[in-house]
Amino acid sequence: MIAVDDKKRYDKTMGRPKKIEGQVPTKERILVAAEMAFAESGLNGVRLRQVADIVGIRAPSLLYHFPTKQALYNEVIRRIFNELERAVLDGMQTSGSLEQQIGQLADTLVMLVSTRQTFLRLVVREILSPTEGESPAIEGLERLVDVLTSFLVARGAGTDKIPVREAIMQLISGFLLRGAAAPSVSTLWTEQPATEAMAFRLLLANGTTSK
Repeated sequence: MIAVDDKKRYDKTMGRPKKIEGQVPTKERILVAAEMAFAESGLNGVRLRQVADIVGIRAPSLLYHFPTKQALYNEVIRRIFNELERAVLDGMQTSGSLEQQIGQLADTLVMLVSTRQTFLRLVVREILSPTEGESPAIEGLERLVDVLTSFLVARGAGTDKIPVREAIMQLISGFLLRGAAAPSVSTLWTEQPATEAMAFRLLLANGTTSK
């Protein structure tokens, strides 16, 4: 048991950040700043002091939450994929036909491209520049694909020629690249809202919808 006075000295030494009522928690602000920094410069191009400066805290305060850069990076990736997984499943698990749920998946992919570009750049950067050891982005992507595959297979999605898992990978990989592409590359895609049509053709036996 640590005495009260000893605990105060311990917290001060470790840089425990002060809690301010009504302010976004320090840990959340660190994760938001780190996501932007990692997406821009990659894991090796970011220093913890740089993230601390963006948040407006001292380095010891950041180290209180994340003792290493790798720990911070892993948490950024884990948080992103947890948010994405919840968003996808919350929409698809609503009552409705298989066609409606596939349409919801397509809508989520469109939302992802338009609103989470830092996430897209971060994941694509890691896929194209793998590092030694386990990849938190690849692990998160694999988990998301597994969850979606199990859900859609249970609902009867898929065709004889295109298994559900491969269809999901085609959709996700295409939109990862589209959302992360530089403006000069974005012109390769047309302006037509074809996401939903692609999803139906890949995931439904007859490739059409009754809606």
